[in-house]
Amino acid sequence: MKKIYMIAFVLVATGLKSQISLGQVISAEQHFYKVELIEKYAKKLKLSSSQISYMKKEYKIAKKRFDENNEKLKGETQILKQMASEEIVNEQKILQQLQKVLALENTIKAIRLTLYVRLKNKLTPTQKRRLDKLRE
Repeated sequence: MKKIYMIAFVLVATGLKSQISLGQVISAEQHFYKVELIEKYAKKLKLSSSQISYMKKEYKIAKKRFDENNEKLKGETQILKQMASEEIVNEQKILQQLQKVLALENTIKAIRLTLYVRLKNKLTPTQKRRLDKLRE
């Protein structure tokens, strides 16, 4: 009987180890260009005025959405911490609260990824190659 439990434990542990997160597959530094990097090399990239205005507009929109959701996340996380510190924890309520926190975290990640994609797509192939060389 102990062998069965041990085998089940090893299978579960191995399965958990082999799961790959999105962060491991899509690395912002590897595949995309951060706003700071584009700003730093804007002159060397010879960005057009339309590219600059587009990127500023997209950054402003993303920053506003990020800040709003980050504030919500702080509040929901605080509620989760408070619930966890109670003498007797209501499992159903804390799991519902966890879902709120996870949903906000996913929203924030989507906002960042959307911005990275839009910035990358606005660059020309030549600008992308220059940025790749400059960040090495």
